[in-house]
Amino acid sequence: MDGMAEVLAHDRDAPARRRRWARIVPAAALALPLFMLGVSSWIAWRSAWRQASAEVVQTAEAAAEYAARVLSGYAMAVGRINDLVAGYTDAQIREQEAVLHQALRRMIADLPQAEAGFVFDAEGTPILSVNVFPLGTAGMSFMDRDFFVDLSRADAPALHVSRVHRGRLDGDVFIAISRRRGVPGDPLGEGEFHGVVNASVYPAALIQGLAAFRRRASDSLLLFRDDGARLTTSEPDPLGRLADPAPLPRTQPRDLQQDARPGPAAAPRLEARRRVSGFPVYVAVLRPHAEVHRRWWRDMLPQFVIGGPLTLALFLLALSAVEDSRALGRANRDLATALDRSEGWLERVTAGAGLGIWELDAENRFLAASTQLAGLCGLPPHHVFATIDGLLRRLHPADRPGFGAMLDRARAVGRARLEFRVERPRAGREPATAWLVSEAFHIGGGQLAGLTYDITARRLAEGRTVELMQRAVARQEAERLRIARDLHDGLGQHLTLLHLALARQAPDVEELRLLAGEIAREASRLALEIRPTAIDDLGLADALRQLVEDWSARTGIEVATLIALPAARLPPPVETTLYRVLQEALTNVLKHSLATHVGVTLQTSPGRLHLAVEDDGVGLTARPGQEAGRPRLGLRGIRERLEILDGTLELERSPRGGLTLLASIPL
Repeated sequence: MDGMAEVLAHDRDAPARRRRWARIVPAAALALPLFMLGVSSWIAWRSAWRQASAEVVQTAEAAAEYAARVLSGYAMAVGRINDLVAGYTDAQIREQEAVLHQALRRMIADLPQAEAGFVFDAEGTPILSVNVFPLGTAGMSFMDRDFFVDLSRADAPALHVSRVHRGRLDGDVFIAISRRRGVPGDPLGEGEFHGVVNASVYPAALIQGLAAFRRRASDSLLLFRDDGARLTTSEPDPLGRLADPAPLPRTQPRDLQQDARPGPAAAPRLEARRRVSGFPVYVAVLRPHAEVHRRWWRDMLPQFVIGGPLTLALFLLALSAVEDSRALGRANRDLATALDRSEGWLERVTAGAGLGIWELDAENRFLAASTQLAGLCGLPPHHVFATIDGLLRRLHPADRPGFGAMLDRARAVGRARLEFRVERPRAGREPATAWLVSEAFHIGGGQLAGLTYDITARRLAEGRTVELMQRAVARQEAERLRIARDLHDGLGQHLTLLHLALARQAPDVEELRLLAGEIAREASRLALEIRPTAIDDLGLADALRQLVEDWSARTGIEVATLIALPAARLPPPVETTLYRVLQEALTNVLKHSLATHVGVTLQTSPGRLHLAVEDDGVGLTARPGQEAGRPRLGLRGIRERLEILDGTLELERSPRGGLTLLASIPL
C-alpha cells in the first residue's frame, strides 16, 4: 500500500513537472543560438579592431621608413652643398656666384632629391642658390625663418627640419632641411655662427609616396614635427578635415607613440605614430572608427539576418527571470530575518562576555562598532565612533602612537595586539584609568576587524605582583650583601692568617700555602659575585668595567667596552639589575656561544638606558650535548629582572653569525 501511494503521488506531480519543462526547454533552446550570436559578434568586433590597429601600425612603420629615406637624401644634399662652399668666405662666394652656381647644378644632377638649395650668410641674406641665378636679393633677409632662428642659437641642432613656408623668390611651398654653414677653419660649422645651408623639400613630392602606403581609401597619412607642426598629408584638403596633432611632451620618448589609440572625441579614429629615424619628424596614420564599424557590420550582417528570430527567446527568458526574482526575493527576506536573529544573538554574547567588536576600513573610518566598545571607554552605549580619532581621544596620551602602530602592523602582517590605557570620565572627579587590550585582524583590502576587552583587574594584580617581586629582590640583595661581607670579613681574614702562618713554616709546606692562597682568592671572587661591593664603592660604570676586565682575564676572550652614563647615580635597583644582567649575559657567552670576541655597550637615550652585549659565536644554535630549542634559564632570569623595572629584552641574530642581547630600562 505504501508503494502504491508513492506511485500515485508521483503521478499527481507529473503535470506540474511537465509544465515547468514546457517553459524551460523552449527558453533554453532559443537562448543558446542567441548566446552564440552574441559571442560571435563580440569575437568579430574584437577581431575587427585588432586587425585595424595592426594595419594602422604597419602602415605607420612603412611610411616612416619611406620618409626616412627621402629626408636622408635631402640631408645628404645639404651636406654636399656645405662641403662645396665651406672653403669660401661670404665675399668670395658673391664674387664667384656664377662658378659656384654651375658647380651646384652639376652636383645636384647626381642628387635628384635636392630640387632647390640656398646658402645664407650670418645676416639671413641668400648669397648662393642652386636654381636661381643671379640672386639679386639686395635688402632681402630670411632671418625670420624658423630654420635661421633655431640654427643661430648656441644650442642649435645638427640638422633642422622647418615648418612649411612659401618661397619669397619663387612663391613655391616648401620645407627646408638645414644645417649650419661651414667656413674656412670651421668646415662643419661647429663654432661661431656664419650662416645656413639648406635644401628645399616640396610637400607635393612626398604626398604621392605617402599615399601609396594607405591600406584603406579612408586612411590618412600625416607628416609632422615633434612640436606638432604639420608638414604634409595624404589628404587632398589638409586644412579641411585633419587638424594639426598635439605637440609631443618633452618628457615622452621620441621614438614611438602607443601602437593604436582613439583620436579626439570630435573625430573618432584610430591613430598610430612612428618617429622618422634620424629626424625630429613623425608619421601619423589615422583611420576613422566608422571604417572599422562598417567592416564589422559587413561581416556580421548575415549572422544577424539568420539570428533575428532568436529575439523571441529574450521574452521567454524575461518571464522566467521574473519568477526567479520573486523566489530570490523571498529567499533574501528569509536570509535577512536569519541574519538579524544571528546578529542579536552575537550582540547578547559579546555583551555578556564584555567584548567590544569593531571594524575599520582602509582609511581608519569605523564601519561598525558594538555598543560594548563605547562602554569599555566609559561612554554611553548610544555613543557612535565615526573615525579612529574619536577612539584615540579616549586613550592615554602616551598610548596613542602605539595604537596607530598596532593598526599598521596588523595590515602588514595580518594580526597585531596592544594593551593600552583609557581615561574613563567620572562626574565631579578625575577620570579613572582603565587597562584594555585590542586585537586587530586584517580581513583584506586594508580593512581590519578587531575585539577589545577589559584587563584592568589583571594589570592591578600584575602591579601588586611586581611590587612584591621588587621587595623580594631588595631583600635578596640585602641578604647577598650580608653574606658577601661575612665571607670577606670572616672567612677571608681567617684564610689570610692561615696563608701568613704557612709562609713562616718550612718550605715543605709550600704546597699547602699555595692552596690556602687559592682558597682565599676563590672566597673573594664568590663574595664579589654574591654582592659586588664595587657598585657601592666605585659606582656602576667602574664596577661594570671591573666585571668585564676580570671576566676577560679569567676566560681569555677579548672584550671591547663602551660605557657612557650620566654623572648622577642611578637608583639602586637599576644599578643592581644592570650589573646582574651583564654578569648573566657574559656567563651565557662563555657557556653557549663559543665566541672569541665580545662587545659591551651601555648608553642612554631620552628616558631610557640601553645595554647591548654582542658576540661572534654560534648564536642560539644548540651546542653538542645540549637539547635544541630548550629555553635557557639565564635568559629567563634576565627577562624577569628587566620586567620588574618595566624593561625589555630582545635577541638579534647577526648575518655574520653570533648573537646580540639588547636590554632596555626606563629611567
